[in-house]
Amino acid sequence: MWHDHSSIANHSHIVFMVTWLYDPATFYTRAEYKQIHGTDVDVEAIVEKPHLYIMGRSGPTDEEQLGYIDTRIEDLKASTTPVSIDEIPVKFDDINRFFHGDGPAQEFEEGQQKGGHYQCVCGIDVRRNNDLVHAFRIQPLSMSEKKELVTSGYTWKTKNPGKVKPYQNLKVDSLRKELSSRGQEYEETALKDELKESLDKILHGEPLHDIKGHAKNILDELPHLVSKVERDELEKFIQAALGNADEVRGSDIRKAVILVTKYIEDKQVRGKVSEDISTLMKTLAEISHISYLHDVYRCPKRVLRLYNITFLHGLLCIKLISKPKTMTQRKFYGRYYHNVVVHLPEQYRIISLYSSNTESQERVFNAIRRITKSTSSKRPGEIIGNVFIRLHAEEEARLPSLTLDSEISKLGKSLSFGGNTVFPLNLMRRHTLIQAHMERISDYIIRGADIWWTQRDDGVEFFDGTNEQDSKPEGPILKHFRSSTLSDVMTSVKLTWNDITDKVKKGQITIPLRRVRIYSNDRLVETLDLTHVHGDCHEEHDELPVSTDDASEESYRTINSDNEPHVIMTEITTEDTIGPIDDDGDDGDDGTCDDDLSPPGTSTAHSTLNARTADATHLSSVLPENKRQETVSKTSKTVEYLQSILGNITEVEHFTKCRNKVDTCNDQMYKEEYKTAKAVIGTKLLKYHREASQKITKWERQFCVDHNGQLPSIDNYKQNKEIYDIHQNREIAAKFLQHWEIKY
Repeated sequence: MWHDHSSIANHSHIVFMVTWLYDPATFYTRAEYKQIHGTDVDVEAIVEKPHLYIMGRSGPTDEEQLGYIDTRIEDLKASTTPVSIDEIPVKFDDINRFFHGDGPAQEFEEGQQKGGHYQCVCGIDVRRNNDLVHAFRIQPLSMSEKKELVTSGYTWKTKNPGKVKPYQNLKVDSLRKELSSRGQEYEETALKDELKESLDKILHGEPLHDIKGHAKNILDELPHLVSKVERDELEKFIQAALGNADEVRGSDIRKAVILVTKYIEDKQVRGKVSEDISTLMKTLAEISHISYLHDVYRCPKRVLRLYNITFLHGLLCIKLISKPKTMTQRKFYGRYYHNVVVHLPEQYRIISLYSSNTESQERVFNAIRRITKSTSSKRPGEIIGNVFIRLHAEEEARLPSLTLDSEISKLGKSLSFGGNTVFPLNLMRRHTLIQAHMERISDYIIRGADIWWTQRDDGVEFFDGTNEQDSKPEGPILKHFRSSTLSDVMTSVKLTWNDITDKVKKGQITIPLRRVRIYSNDRLVETLDLTHVHGDCHEEHDELPVSTDDASEESYRTINSDNEPHVIMTEITTEDTIGPIDDDGDDGDDGTCDDDLSPPGTSTAHSTLNARTADATHLSSVLPENKRQETVSKTSKTVEYLQSILGNITEVEHFTKCRNKVDTCNDQMYKEEYKTAKAVIGTKLLKYHREASQKITKWERQFCVDHNGQLPSIDNYKQNKEIYDIHQNREIAAKFLQHWEIKY
């Protein structure tokens, strides 16, 4: 089912359309039809051609749309009668499977309150859409559970039968009664807004994916990710790729994504844009490609692939577009981003995404306007009947147009999505984040090493590339909407992860994680350290907080805050390479930043600035093997040292971003921005060095008093952990100040 509003001849109309879903168990496949009839026909496109169901005068309000509910309910009841076809001695039962439409239409069908912080009925607060750990672990409610949730409170049981939105504009007394009826505690002194926020968290509003909206947002932001020199040219190219039509269609966006991806690839090869930007577009293009593949191509391998590339794409969005330039963070990280990164691969588990896209339905308004303009008097009473007759005649006279899809398909062949996905070590060290992703693909992880994944020296490789098998005898089995609901599948995946943790405890299985957190009722109850299983030749650390499992919500950044999003891809730290400090104490010959320092207490050579090291495990692992290039990057020791001294403050994050920009693109603007950020850090290091020296001097004096004038030895320092840590950090701060030629 699909419905939407639009203006026809200056009058608001609503259109309902129905579509039969293609199922190879019921219909011929394309190959079978060709073998029988000798003609190559896109069977799935013919079966899923939308049909006009209801058209009527209606405004966009919920109250007006409810006028068509009685008719729809009558038809739903009648659809339970088995249908028979003369040529086939079998009766068919019609089942209403899905609703797909835009955001407001989905909210209407779900009974979800429009607006507010809960745009997706999976229950996530839109302000936390970029908290991927939180988003991955939310379990959507079934329709029966949602109904029970809405109707179980005091307000519903006492509501006016004619009121469409009973929970809207409740007074303080009603809010308290509603919370009490649901067993929710609240402060007696709580204000109305606080009570309403508590109720909203209970009655939170799942729309299907919208790759078109997210892709358009990416294209809008893309020019602001490149240097000023490249920006104007890229903006003109994107505009040309989209075309000059008044209304940009989904097919226009898909075509533009392919063209822009090729353009960015060429620029990246010539060193004009960073590899992260190229990979951002590459993953977007592949997500779009999989989203429009027919059912015959859906297989366990592609399900795994979609999980992996949407995960990487989501991380790259947060890294590159932490603060959008052309829109608010709430809009960029809103429904479109959330649906693509979180719900798209989940949906692909049970249905071809081609079956759920709505491009054909969206085109119907163009046909209706054309028919109305050319064949009617445009009087309100003469529009609907005329449209029904002529639109039905046109549908019978022609097959679905596949010209545009064919053109996009040919363009898509210029891109290669062949290589396996590799998660680099710097990503695998982010234990909470990577575990949240592994939990979503637990039915692949449980098969064991060398089935769907394998561990490498530089990370974890997934066998999801073009040359890999579509399915494995070990499983998992591909699910289908005819026999499985999304809720059933997601529950099974969750139970599989519980099975994995039990087997890990008993040593019965190896998984590609070095640390596993076990939760009960959303509380951390146990942490398993698996480094003894895998060996550990690289330093391990936990990532910045990316989940509310172990801390309060207030400790996390939200989209509405002024801070940078917390899920940021950092460069990998490899074996330290010893090299001399540049004499100029500023930038290297190539304009990149040379700031990395070795820890105190090492040899003179180790105390010098570390040279750049190769980052062999960047996210471009989704690129074809023959195009995969290793980029040169700095080690992340600098960030580690600065954080140990100054903490995870905003200035350190900003300094890191500026430094990475200079490493990525040798642009004078980025250099100036980096120098300013470095000066701010230098001031804070200078202040820390002064205060640390005062603390150490005070302790030394007291030590002399307590020990009859004896000076403290290094062992005495080590015995006082607080002073020894301050001493170590002061030495690191001094090395930064020396290297940056700041007097102290």
